[in-house]
Amino acid sequence: MSITGSDKPGHAVELPSSEDWMPLAQWDIGLRGRECSTLHWVIPRQDLAERRFDGAHVSFFWNP
Repeated sequence: MSITGSDKPGHAVELPSSEDWMPLAQWDIGLRGRECSTLHWVIPRQDLAERRFDGAHVSFFWNP
């Protein structure tokens, strides 16, 4: 999988495959108006092993 990197506009950045990611945290948000919302933090296994957290990503899921 590749995405466009923010550090070099127009250049693709290769991301690890899905089986190479590790969950760091999950937060089930209890905010009024955002019930059923969840934040997930994930990091590539290699970055976690090297304790480099700059490679962590967050995703937001909301099922209204």
